[in-house]
Amino acid sequence: MSLPAGWVVWTPGAADLPALRANAATTKRAILPFSRGVAAVERQLAKARGDVVQVGVRVPDPAAGLVTGSLFLTHLPRPVGKDGKPLTARQLLENRRAQRQARGRIYHHQELSLVTVPAGRAVLSNELWRKSWGMRDVALLATEIFPRGTDSFFRLELTSSYRELQPTLMAEISHMAHSFTVDRRGPDAGPDAGEEADAEGDDGA
Repeated sequence: MSLPAGWVVWTPGAADLPALRANAATTKRAILPFSRGVAAVERQLAKARGDVVQVGVRVPDPAAGLVTGSLFLTHLPRPVGKDGKPLTARQLLENRRAQRQARGRIYHHQELSLVTVPAGRAVLSNELWRKSWGMRDVALLATEIFPRGTDSFFRLELTSSYRELQPTLMAEISHMAHSFTVDRRGPDAGPDAGEEADAEGDDGA
């Protein structure tokens, strides 16, 4: 998966701070905010559902080290419908549209769509909300990619407490999703930086 400029990722629980800082925190004053951002994302892992493959932070200015967003790439078993069959991307989209909005959130914007990326069909979520007891908005962009021939899917999620970044995050998650590939050397082997990918994807039928 190709990353837009400013994003730094690592394997969950294996954040090598000195190595990460070399690219994301180029001044002494940048080290503390960057390190805090990495630690905050690592703490979120305890709440994550599924097998988290990669986590990351968005640091647009290495001289400042300010973390303006987080990234989670998670491998999940494909959900099953009432008939016991794995859901397609289109069916998941329909289920999501039928669900109620999450409790405790005030939504400013909420959009779901079905898109096609090289690895398969994907459900794209675009949300802007705040907690009902909070003051700060949250921009959440997510794409759930369904590679054909597997019994699982991948969820790529970008989150930021800077609402003005929502259009930028939309462009960045599109870039990531269109470069996402799946290692076909074994069943559900996970994402891979190589050339092999399931280009057909889920047809949503």
